[in-house]
Amino acid sequence: MYPKLNKVITRPLRDLTNAAEGVAAGLYGQQVRLDSRDELGRLAESFSAMSAEVQQTRDGLEEVVRQRTRELEEAQEADLLLHVIDVS
Repeated sequence: MYPKLNKVITRPLRDLTNAAEGVAAGLYGQQVRLDSRDELGRLAESFSAMSAEVQQTRDGLEEVVRQRTRELEEAQEADLLLHVIDVS
């Protein structure tokens, strides 16, 4: 009925809503591409930047966890080895 309204407001809001729901579900890094320079376009651009930052931060934290886990495993192996040597 209102094709211009759908193109200019409804579809961009739907795209932003879908992306926000994706992030809420753990799909970080969701991007929204809108070909407009109005408030919705700026909101989509800001959302995409924020989502990318969340993804990068999460990836960095996961790497820190992997590294620390490796360090703990190595320390445990060294402690076990020292214990075996000490018992001998």
